[in-house]
Amino acid sequence: MEQLKPDATAIYVAAHQATAAIEEAIEAEIPLIVAVAEHIPLHDMLRVRLLLLWLPTARS
Repeated sequence: MEQLKPDATAIYVAAHQATAAIEEAIEAEIPLIVAVAEHIPLHDMLRVRLLLLWLPTARS
């Protein structure tokens, strides 16, 4: 990941795995994250939102 520096990522996983995959992409500082999953629990998406607000390099 450090050598590639991707511009975007697409995440296609089941809902119970989506939060971890999104958080990993945020921590890798990927500028554009597209997550395609149904029925992600609201509290998981709120946790992702808080992570975006806390990281100075993230834009939401």
